[in-house]
Amino acid sequence: MSEKNSYSYVIDDSKYGRYLSKNPNESARKALKQIFRETGKNPKHITMVLNNGKNDKFYDYKTEVFEFEKPIVRKINGKVVEYKYDFKVKRI
Repeated sequence: MSEKNSYSYVIDDSKYGRYLSKNPNESARKALKQIFRETGKNPKHITMVLNNGKNDKFYDYKTEVFEFEKPIVRKINGKVVEYKYDFKVKRI
């Protein structure tokens, strides 16, 4: 079983959130989704910080949010789930 690391994102020198994943790219995507859900805005840039206790390692990402022309509808465990947006992150 591979180990997951803890990542946070930084805005104005303050750390927010705690995202567990195998790599910072997955965490950046999770953070983008949460920021978009809460504010309705695409931040365009996210800095992820690897919190390992001793040193903080920074990863910068360019972010984009795309709205689908036609929402994707899937049935998962008896629930109907509708996807309206696609979230892209790219390391810069």
